[in-house]
Amino acid sequence: MSFAMPSAVAPTANASRPTTDDGRQFCMEIADGLHALAQPLTILRSAIEMIGVCRRSGSDMGRYVELSTEHIQRACELFDSIQGLMITQIEPAKSEVLDLGSMIAKVIEEKQPALRDQGVEIIAAIPDLPQLAACDAERTEQAVSAVIDAAASVSAPGDAAQLHVFEADGFVEVRVLSACREKSRPNAAARLNLSLARADILSQQGRYYFVDDPFFVSLALPLSTQSQQRREATFH
Repeated sequence: MSFAMPSAVAPTANASRPTTDDGRQFCMEIADGLHALAQPLTILRSAIEMIGVCRRSGSDMGRYVELSTEHIQRACELFDSIQGLMITQIEPAKSEVLDLGSMIAKVIEEKQPALRDQGVEIIAAIPDLPQLAACDAERTEQAVSAVIDAAASVSAPGDAAQLHVFEADGFVEVRVLSACREKSRPNAAARLNLSLARADILSQQGRYYFVDDPFFVSLALPLSTQSQQRREATFH
């Protein structure tokens, strides 16, 4: 399978203060999240009703218990994403030096079992040298995790997504590209994940860019002072 990375990306820069458009977009993202949350809650309500029916009739309720467990987990994940979106609006991001490459490798390792269950592969190209960014570690990890989940959700079994980490123009950039064999656009849950990633990155003076066909996301965070000095020494 071949992948082509866009040669020119026009990242979305973070604004210095909220605008009316920002507020409107935030409300739309929350509405999208609530729409996604409605599905597992609806299924959960039906499953619980069927557990009651099975209990009264003496039928096996195991299937509905499993269904309830699955959708409780899904609802919790969606709720966490909505909560994360809210936090980006009310709490300032922290700033610390983070080796973005090492953090991403850890996230991928943790997600491998779930990705294997989906039949999806992540092919990561991470430089050996530390990719030091000035960022909020928790928000950055959350953003990367959300993008990988979104990429997996639009991929069919047997598909592979590519992840690249590199330094460019004073930023550490992470690009995720999925060349899906079966065209699939992000559903409500995936769109919520992408909204969370966008909010997490922009809240740190970073850059975010997204294209849905083919699926492509760019996350960029400012280089740390150490990395900037290292690059200057290299070129001099």
